[in-house]
Amino acid sequence: MKLSISDLAYAGFRYHDFCQLPKTCGLEFFYEFGTPTYWDTVLPLMLEDRQNGVSVHGPCVQVNLAVDENVRFLEVFLDTFRYAQKIRAEFVVVHTNEALPEEDPFVLRQRVVRKLALLLQLGKEMGVTPVIENVGLRPSGSLLFDREQFLELPQIFPEAGFLLDVGHAHVNGWDLAATVRALGHRLKGCHLHDNDGTGDQHQYLGNGTIQWAPFFEALKEKAPEARLVLEYAKLPPEGMAKHVESVRKEYGI
Repeated sequence: MKLSISDLAYAGFRYHDFCQLPKTCGLEFFYEFGTPTYWDTVLPLMLEDRQNGVSVHGPCVQVNLAVDENVRFLEVFLDTFRYAQKIRAEFVVVHTNEALPEEDPFVLRQRVVRKLALLLQLGKEMGVTPVIENVGLRPSGSLLFDREQFLELPQIFPEAGFLLDVGHAHVNGWDLAATVRALGHRLKGCHLHDNDGTGDQHQYLGNGTIQWAPFFEALKEKAPEARLVLEYAKLPPEGMAKHVESVRKEYGI
């Protein structure tokens, strides 16, 4: 398994902090939060001597695939895919939806599926790998694909890869180990962060109520090549370095 760190906690001028993080960890960054010129400037610094590669988090603010009026999604993703292609990113994370408009959920899911099909085809043409992430939170009413519906997507898209956001899944009451086993080798990555089950808190592992041991056991069995991205809201560089060492030791990553 490849361990990476998201730049979520180090956005903007905090990229200097990111440069201090363990070089044995890869990087995932939110492309839409900077311009191509910005990334051309800071990525060489962030990636210098860094191991385990890089992945890109696709647009999650500009784009909501569930919204019918969002006609710019292909343009926005095309820009993202071009940059991912340029830096040879392992994959680009694609959200199913981030908020639930007041429409028929079935109609919304069909709309998302149609758009995902277009993005997967675009990725194939460009040599970029999109991975489909579970999003939406039951407590806030934004969950469009529950566990059963999300697990239908690998059948709809037999060539697609998937990313399991463990924090989102925990809030929605999913059996994490069973979900990993159901996705199997189609699981290309995971967003790892903890919470108390009531909201998307992006806490570090061990600072919530997720039972991590069964999850990692299933992961090693069914998706040992998956990229594991620590996606935390905040953790100072010195704290992250110690935390990474602790996670590696405790879970054998």
